[in-house]
Amino acid sequence: MTVRDALVGHLLGRLDDLESGLAYIEENSASGAVPGDAIRIMQIEDGDLDAIFDEDVLRSRKFPLTMKDVKSWITRAMAMEEMDDKHALFAELAALEDAFEDLEQKVRDAVWAIDEAANMR
Repeated sequence: MTVRDALVGHLLGRLDDLESGLAYIEENSASGAVPGDAIRIMQIEDGDLDAIFDEDVLRSRKFPLTMKDVKSWITRAMAMEEMDDKHALFAELAALEDAFEDLEQKVRDAVWAIDEAANMR
């Protein structure tokens, strides 16, 4: 296995976990989420109570990230398989990580909170 293969595999695994986590959040939503709601929920500002408690308001808000971005990150990670220049490879790795790490952490925290709530029942 090459370094490139390891990096691409690692990135794709994280992005798969991100997609799965977003789906899990939607599946466990008390308000009947529709596709795309989880990524919106992860971007709500702390004080935006209207978006927190009203899904119509949530869905009307414009957020920086959408599921198209997640798909784009996956496509970019897969394209790294064709990169031969190590500097370009690591630059793209860094750019991708910068793009999704904050969302990734929020999704992990939300999945953990859902699991904890289920275990407390």
